[in-house]
Amino acid sequence: MNPSNDRRVLSRSRSIAASRAGLATTGEPGYTVYVAILIVAIVAVPLLRALVHGLASPEVLAAMSSPSSYRAVGIIAAILATFALLAGRTRGPVVPNPFLTEFLAGSGLARSDTLRRPFLVTAAAMILVAVTISGLVVMAQLSNAPVVAIQTVLVVLGSASFASVLAMLWLVGQSSPRRITV
Repeated sequence: MNPSNDRRVLSRSRSIAASRAGLATTGEPGYTVYVAILIVAIVAVPLLRALVHGLASPEVLAAMSSPSSYRAVGIIAAILATFALLAGRTRGPVVPNPFLTEFLAGSGLARSDTLRRPFLVTAAAMILVAVTISGLVVMAQLSNAPVVAIQTVLVVLGSASFASVLAMLWLVGQSSPRRITV
């Protein structure tokens, strides 16, 4: 098969799977955007504001800027990396619904083409969460004391990079061979 035909077949199969699952079609994005904006405005903004104010307390800021905080961040990073690798063995980042899995596994399409989108969506979600968390910490630090701009940018970029490494480790965990138990 040629690549343009593969993309067309994959696109059509996803639309069939979405229609079978009762998901919104391409004609209903306005309502989805409306609901997302309302949820962010009503729930997320006040929650994030409260988190920033909680993180901006002098005790928390002192703990974040202490020399032992770097060691704690390293330990947490190692635990998250181990958890991502082991969690991939149970449920990985690339697990479409059973119907779509059976359909795509039985087709002649390349696995890298069929499973790229679910992985990229999962990786993007992980990066968004990491950037949000680091952004909250940076905003809390900015609210009490001036912080060098390059340091804040590096913290956010570092958290995004680490989230992409976690997504890769999660995928490696999913593709690693399972142990056979008797």
